[in-house]
Amino acid sequence: MNAPLDGNMARISDFERPLADFISNEKFVLKNIRENKAYDKTTKKVLNVVESITYTVAATDTFSNMKVKVLSSMPVITQKELEDSDCPVFVSFPLETTLVRPYSIEYGAVKVSIIAPQVQLVKDSGKQM
Repeated sequence: MNAPLDGNMARISDFERPLADFISNEKFVLKNIRENKAYDKTTKKVLNVVESITYTVAATDTFSNMKVKVLSSMPVITQKELEDSDCPVFVSFPLETTLVRPYSIEYGAVKVSIIAPQVQLVKDSGKQM
């Protein structure tokens, strides 16, 4: 990768990588769902329009937690349905097209945002719904 450096700075997009570079299993346990509302910068008010959904998930092999944002206005399952479920709910993200983007470096650790193009519910047998 040849990223241009100007004044010891580089574009964050030069460091975007697919989620597949970090994780090999695309099946995750769904822990929480949050709707992200649109924000009007001119009036400085939150609008009653869902802009995206953030899914808090745990990797099934490492149990590591992460938040994945999907640019969709409808969740694949509601928070109430998730809470009422008797068994774990699994979801999957396309690993090659889900992007991991760094946004801050502090104390030797890089904070990242993870944005997926879509999310799908997964049946217990591993088949997508």
